[in-house]
Amino acid sequence: MKFTKRRALFAGLGIFLAFIAIEGESYGFARLSIANGNSYWFYKPDIFDISDGQLASENSAGVLGWPRTDVPRAQSPERSPTCGAAFGDSMTRGDEVQDNEAWVHLLSERLGCNVSNFGVGGHGLDQTTLRYEQINPPGHFVLLGLFIEMLRRDLAASWTFYQGPGSDNLPHYSMTKPMFVMAGDGIRLISRPSAPVTREAIEQHHEHDFFSNTLWTPLSFPYSYSAGRAIFRRLYDKVDLINESSNIYWSESHPSRAGALAERIIARMLDDVRQRKQRMVVVMIPQVEETLAPQPAYSKFMQALGRRVPDLCIIDTYPALTAAASRVGMPALRAPQGHYTAAGSIILAETVHQGLQRCGISGA
Repeated sequence: MKFTKRRALFAGLGIFLAFIAIEGESYGFARLSIANGNSYWFYKPDIFDISDGQLASENSAGVLGWPRTDVPRAQSPERSPTCGAAFGDSMTRGDEVQDNEAWVHLLSERLGCNVSNFGVGGHGLDQTTLRYEQINPPGHFVLLGLFIEMLRRDLAASWTFYQGPGSDNLPHYSMTKPMFVMAGDGIRLISRPSAPVTREAIEQHHEHDFFSNTLWTPLSFPYSYSAGRAIFRRLYDKVDLINESSNIYWSESHPSRAGALAERIIARMLDDVRQRKQRMVVVMIPQVEETLAPQPAYSKFMQALGRRVPDLCIIDTYPALTAAASRVGMPALRAPQGHYTAAGSIILAETVHQGLQRCGISGA
């Protein structure tokens, strides 16, 4: 009997030591990954242990997260009357060019009336739609500049996991944003955490984040499970979410269903635009590098959208941009951070102007 108990004790001790060894090796593997580029994309669960200053920013931010104002980008000079408004991200706002070089400003010049530029850098289609609902701009048409990164941002609860590893190969906390999620045949709004915001509320908000759920792995106990999960994602996932191009998010087969979600968000915005007796115009904007491609990655998405909403005015800027790239070279259209240069803005403005004319939309 004593011998049996002794064997059981040694067996239990052996299992415990083996478990400790496996846990130690798994933790060491994760730390080694972080130290060498973090190709397995681990993150520390304390990422939401934010400072008092960050917490204050969360509490003081508006329903969109950013910006803090509803004022559009300056026009120089601003024309009267206001005939329309433009919404989107930095590609619509016209980052990396001056106010009088932004394509929305140049469009205003061609129309002879003011098109207010409500584009905001970093906004997803979700924030863009909510911004339109919040502002209720004057004018008889609304431009929605649609760029691929807006679809990706729709999947994020913040930029924390969307941006990828930072300088220390770990993600960094970013302010939360509202987002829509699929709900039956429609969508459901997940608002930002309401004040007073807590760490727990921020962490809970990220339960809907596609990137944290699909790409990143928390470095938490049991470390063997964390390591195994990260290895499986890195080596055996059917879609390489780490190295794939953003343009893959246009695909109907992408596991994020970003395209389907985008269609439903656009449908929501379209309903609101129609209720306000305005015309909605979707402006498709390719990545600058795509001007060298045989066709834009959004082609099927754009065609499907046109079939679902036959009376929707859709303007594809790709043909004009790729023609310009063949004449002057793609680098002449690309600003340092990937936006369009002043030369590219001219082409965007002219293409949108021509598209509005085809849709029977004037500046009057």
